[in-house]
Amino acid sequence: MAKLLVALAGARLCGAGLTYHDAETDAARAIQRATCGAATTDADPTKSAIRVATFMASPTRGGSASTNYFHFFFGALVPFVHWASREAGPNDVVILNDVDYRPPHFIPKALTALRPALCVKRLATSRDMGRNGFGLLNATFPRALGDVAFRRPEIGIDHHLYGCGLYPKRTYDALTERLRVTTAVLANACGCNETNKKAFVVTVVRRKAQQGFAHHNRTVPNHGAFTDALRAWADTQGVVQIDEVDFAELDLCGQWCAARRSQVIVGQHGAGLSNAAFLLDPTKVGLVEIAPAQMQYKNMFHCVAGLVGAHYAVVQQPEPHSPIDVPVAVQSVADVVGLARRGAAIPPRSRYPHKRQHHLPVCGPSGAWAIPFDCYDDRK
Repeated sequence: MAKLLVALAGARLCGAGLTYHDAETDAARAIQRATCGAATTDADPTKSAIRVATFMASPTRGGSASTNYFHFFFGALVPFVHWASREAGPNDVVILNDVDYRPPHFIPKALTALRPALCVKRLATSRDMGRNGFGLLNATFPRALGDVAFRRPEIGIDHHLYGCGLYPKRTYDALTERLRVTTAVLANACGCNETNKKAFVVTVVRRKAQQGFAHHNRTVPNHGAFTDALRAWADTQGVVQIDEVDFAELDLCGQWCAARRSQVIVGQHGAGLSNAAFLLDPTKVGLVEIAPAQMQYKNMFHCVAGLVGAHYAVVQQPEPHSPIDVPVAVQSVADVVGLARRGAAIPPRSRYPHKRQHHLPVCGPSGAWAIPFDCYDDRK
C-alpha cells in the first residue's frame, strides 16, 4: 500500500491511488520529476488513516475560493496546507473536501503546482453537511487504508484579515504562523530561487481592466508614467531594482516566486496583493498599496503586511480609474524602501489597522463550522 501525503516541513509523504489529477499547467510540467509514485513504500494499514479536512472561505459574506484569489488563498489554501503540515502522519491519506467548486476554480491549479510537496485527493461536495459535518458526494476509499478521520469543517482566515486591529497578540501570532508555514511550503514546492542579495527588488504590479467585473474593475491609467518615474528614482539608489509583473499573466508558481524574491511590492488594491504574504525578512520588506477611495475601508492588505512584518504605506487614488499623483506615489515607495533597507522597527500603533477602522464580524454563531481562534481583543 502506498503512502499518500505531503512533504511539508521536511516530512516526505506521498502515495498512489488517491492522487488528484488536473489538466497540466506549466507548473505541473516543470515538476514531473517529483510525482508521488517516485516515493511509494508499503504502509501498515493499522497505522494509516484517511484524513478529510474542509475549509470554506467567508461563508456568511459570499466570498468564493473558486473565483476570487484572495478568498482562495486565505480562505482555503493557507488553512489546508497549515493543517496538513501539523496533523497528518507519514502513512495517512490527505483529502481536501472542496465545498466551493464553481469555475474557474483556483484549487485544482494549486494542488497541481504543489505536487512535489503535496499529493492529495480533492472531493467536490455539497455545502449541506451531513450528520458528521461532511456531505461527501463522490468519495470511495480503499478499505486497506484504515480509518477515516473527519475534521470538523472550519472557516478560513480570509475575513479575519478584513480589519485585524481588534485581536490579542495570541491571534496575531497564530495568523503569522499560518502564513509562515504555508508560504514556505508553497515556495519550496515551486522551486522559488533565493532572494537576490545583491539587489533590493521592488516589484510593481500591473493591473488590467476586467470587463464584466464591475467590483474588480480598477486600473491606474498613468501606470507607465509612475513606473518610469520609479525607475528614474531607483537609478539614483544604486542597488534598487524595479521589476514589473502582471500576476494575472503568471501561473500560481510564477506569482509566488515573484513575490518571494521581492523586498517591496507595489500595486493597486486587488486580490494579487495577497502575494505579499510571501515577503521574507520582517522589517526588511514592504508593501505599498494604491487604494481607490471606495476601497480604502478594506484594509486586509494592511493586515497581511503587519503579519509578515512589512512596512506599509497607502497611496490614495480618487477613483478606481483615475490617475495617481506620481511624485507622491514615488515618494511613498521611497519612504518604504528606506525603512526596509534599514530594517527599521515598525511602530506597534501603525503595524495593523486602527481599532476604529472597518472590521467584519467573523466570530458570531457558526453552527457546524469551527472558527480557528479568537477574533477580538479581550484585553482591558
